[in-house]
Order: sequence, then structure tokens, then C-alpha cells
Amino acid sequence: MLPDDCTVGFIVERRLGISMVHSNMFHSHLENLLLLVPSDIPKQVTLSYGWFENKMNSVELKGVFTIDEDPSRFRTVHCLLYPTTSWCPVALKGALSWNQHVLP
Repeated sequence: MLPDDCTVGFIVERRLGISMVHSNMFHSHLENLLLLVPSDIPKQVTLSYGWFENKMNSVELKGVFTIDEDPSRFRTVHCLLYPTTSWCPVALKGALSWNQHVLP
């Protein structure tokens, strides 16, 4: 089975005949995601997570969920972008800005 990014690349280039271009807004688990600036995360097209150099590799955010509850930090990113989602913590239901939460 191919990783999802390889599958999308194959479909776009080989099946649709569209040349892909490099973008710094797409992120793989094969890059050090800790280097992403937290305030830039809302501007990204894709994020990833996984193991890199024998440790968990995910974006670094001061979370509304613990690392055990949200090891990928995807729930945290979702709730910071969409705080009115029913399963997001009440602390985010108000008019809180992204920058109040992202800095580790």
C-alpha cells in the first residue's frame, strides 16, 4: 500500500496529466515537524505526524488536549481552527485567538 501523499501524486501526475509543483505548505511525516512555526500552522495545506529519528514527530502546540489524548495534535489543531465543534473543550468556545494557544 502506498502512502496517501504518493497516491495523490500518482493520480495528479499520471492519471490527470498535471505537473506538480513544490510548495512549502505541504508537510510530510518525513520532515521535522517541530520546525514549523506554530503561528503558521493555520496557513498550511497539509500536516502529518509519525515517527522520525525514533521519536514522535508532530507539530508542537500548547494543547487543549494532553499528548496522551492527542499524540498527533490533530484534535488540537482542529479545535483551534473550529472551536465551536461539539467535542472541543469549553475553554475554546469563546472568541479566543489562535496565538493565545499555539505557543508551547
